[in-house]
Amino acid sequence: TYMEAILGVGIGGTSLWFLTTYVMSHFRKLFGKEKLIKIIKIANVTIFILALVIIFFAIKKIIN
Repeated sequence: TYMEAILGVGIGGTSLWFLTTYVMSHFRKLFGKEKLIKIIKIANVTIFILALVIIFFAIKKIIN
């Protein structure tokens, strides 16, 4: 259902973001501050795009 899809995107996106930031915080010494910011921004954009795609398919399935 659409609620499961939206809930899955929300929980999955949130957990992926927290996992990414958690892992990156432990490897702070390997990455500079600017690289960390860039990696987190890329992760955020990826999560956002995946969420849009899943929500689009959920809405399409509801309409059909």
